[in-house]
Amino acid sequence: MSFDAFDFLLVCSVAITLAALLRLRIATFIFAANQIGVLRAFGHLEQFGQPQSQGYLPPSIFSASNLAIAQNLFFISTALLLVCVLLPDSRVKLREPLPAIPRALLWLLFLYFPLVIFSSRTILTNAYSDPERTVYGFNLSGGHAFLASIFLYEIVRRCAAGELSRLKGFGALLLLFTATDYLKGQTGLATGFMVTAAFLVLGGEVRPRRRWLTLGGAILSLGLLSLAVRGVRSNVYSQGTSSFSDFASSVQDHEDRVSQSGEGAEVYGNGSQYAAHVLECISLYEAGLSREWRSVYLPFLYTFQPSFLMHLLDVERPKEAAWELADYYVHGGGIYVLGELYWNGGYLCEALVFGAILLLCWLCDTRARHSFFWLLLLCEFAPGTLQGMGYGFAQVSRGLFNGLLAFGIYLIARKLQRPAQLRSEAHA
Repeated sequence: MSFDAFDFLLVCSVAITLAALLRLRIATFIFAANQIGVLRAFGHLEQFGQPQSQGYLPPSIFSASNLAIAQNLFFISTALLLVCVLLPDSRVKLREPLPAIPRALLWLLFLYFPLVIFSSRTILTNAYSDPERTVYGFNLSGGHAFLASIFLYEIVRRCAAGELSRLKGFGALLLLFTATDYLKGQTGLATGFMVTAAFLVLGGEVRPRRRWLTLGGAILSLGLLSLAVRGVRSNVYSQGTSSFSDFASSVQDHEDRVSQSGEGAEVYGNGSQYAAHVLECISLYEAGLSREWRSVYLPFLYTFQPSFLMHLLDVERPKEAAWELADYYVHGGGIYVLGELYWNGGYLCEALVFGAILLLCWLCDTRARHSFFWLLLLCEFAPGTLQGMGYGFAQVSRGLFNGLLAFGIYLIARKLQRPAQLRSEAHA
């Protein structure tokens, strides 16, 4: 096994990411970009050995046989991503205007978001890990992503209908997620929403030069913003602006010391941690400790058993993969999806389930601009996948269930509204 294999996969992933950007394939772009940091971590790991940040793990996890299996997993995922990005676009045109979100629901959102914003202090006044940051408990678990996606859909609808300028729409979303997430030190979900917004809002610009300048600039800025927040969230409250220069120096130091530490700047994007997840899952499966596809069917149950509700009812949900992984290894939280799928059912599970995920990506990406259903599904599905790739299949699939749930609520509301509309027309 050679360093060139992971290097080759890294170059392929960069090319697929750029192709997804040029073709405005939002969900595919997020999945392809997610691989880049992990593959860079694997390249360094194979060349220089066990990463310093993962020094608490058994050295046997980083064996040549496990690395060989990891290489095969990424060959499968990269090949599937390539097929996904090359599949043709939909030629179906939107037949009717996108329905607006009911005014009552918008008022609910305007009440909800301030509750989230003021429920905790910012990293400007407290460290990210400081328990004193909490002002009052307010956690809707997956409900937050569900509601935020509804708001994202409405902004996209207004921009598409010409009711709101694209820059103002994107700015409104950036302001919202800065207040709810970035200023609190949280980056994964907010960046997922903003990347999705960049494609749907700025990517809808009809003038090519302006479209690529604004979209490309937004994606680059969001990446830098996310890394900066992750780098300074623990000390910006005490060091102020100097924490940013310290972070820049730390990034450079990681790159300069990569041969000694076994990891470069990808550590700030959890690349080394996710690579370790993959190897841990491989070790468990090869030892005969398979999850037997539980990760694939349990997310349906989680949708109707949200953690905040189960906590109130004192009901215990089936254990998610990330928590089960912690029964075997100390790790920094989460679980990388490609490793989790192998742990559930080897190469077959990897190919079938990841292929199904990318099929959903293609359907959403190519039909969202022409269909209310697919746009709503994309707004619920795509944002959570950026952090979901590192938090397991349950997180990735949650957006799918949220989208189906939102569309089901819409159909019920429309059916209930129809008789009232007919009575109104009859009286008129």
